[in-house]
Amino acid sequence: MRKVLIIGASGFIGKELHQSLKSSFEVYGISKSKIDTTNFEQINILDRDEFKRYMEKNSFDIVINLVSILAQPNNLYDINVLQENINLTESILEVLNGIELSHFINFSSSSIYSNTSGSYAEDGLVDMSNNTDCIYGLSKFNSEMLFNFFLREKGVPITTLRVPMVYGTGMNESRIHKVFESQLEAENKISLWGNGERIISHISINELCQKVLKIIDKKIFGTYNLMGESLTTFMLAKRIISNKGNKSSELTKIEKGSKAKFKLDGTKLNSLLND
Repeated sequence: MRKVLIIGASGFIGKELHQSLKSSFEVYGISKSKIDTTNFEQINILDRDEFKRYMEKNSFDIVINLVSILAQPNNLYDINVLQENINLTESILEVLNGIELSHFINFSSSSIYSNTSGSYAEDGLVDMSNNTDCIYGLSKFNSEMLFNFFLREKGVPITTLRVPMVYGTGMNESRIHKVFESQLEAENKISLWGNGERIISHISINELCQKVLKIIDKKIFGTYNLMGESLTTFMLAKRIISNKGNKSSELTKIEKGSKAKFKLDGTKLNSLLND
């Protein structure tokens, strides 16, 4: 059975991928944070000696990289996020140097695109300057380029996945899905800024895991948008009320707020997965 290593296995996506892949692969995980999971070790990848010893005593066919300093409300304008993510990328590159892999999967972000109205395909303009996640998006794009430059040179097949908002049980509390759910629970209503006209792109954690499994199975290499669906915040709120609300639940439209219609185009990858 092929061995898969998930770097950053303690996060929301990492935990779900670990569970999803283990029926088809021998799955291992490392993370700076401790979790109680089979084949998991607590390792700070910035400690390159420790990281290197771990990689040298194991032999992996596939490595999935999920590790990064995420964009949070308190660090959106912190330039250190860029440097810290570059440091993480540099550490992975140094430790993987000379190690043979059949597949390296790097999770990037739709934050590399402008968060303005439009449809964004892989060959479109990369411009995160109109995105509140600008610094995070820039760090993810830099990592894409660095992995491509150094690993392709060594013949390592790479898949880069530009991922939109991921939702599901265990998602970050700052996600709009959780914000809506919390307001509904507390007030039995959901407030829709921008009159609910804003369009967001997202993917469920279950769909993400299924697609990663297919990407590995079909040996799909290259850079792709890993997309689920685009919908208005009005439609998202209606869906949440349908699942968690009642006949008295209300939607309140507020004129103020973003009405940007951001649509991540996942056509390229979906056509390969469905081929």
